Amino acid sequence: MPGVRCAPAAGTFFAFPALGRPGSDVTALCAALLDRHGVALMPGREFGVPWCARLSCAAPWEQLREGLDRLQRGLEGAERRDGHAA
Repeated sequence: MPGVRCAPAAGTFFAFPALGRPGSDVTALCAALLDRHGVALMPGREFGVPWCARLSCAAPWEQLREGLDRLQRGLEGAERRDGHAA
């Protein structure tokens, strides 16, 4: 996904994509993604990385693909509203 960095998940079904810049907090973005696009992410501040979000990959591939498509559309919309990447 353009503009999103994510370290490979090692031995888990959770990923922590960086949706903001280091030092930022993506809690409001996570709430907006759920409200506007139906994508549920756990804000990374709960895990000590507030610029990231926890994404569960424990779903069938079709659901993951749909969720990632919605996430991408939501991030593109946030970029247009803010004038910069989420």
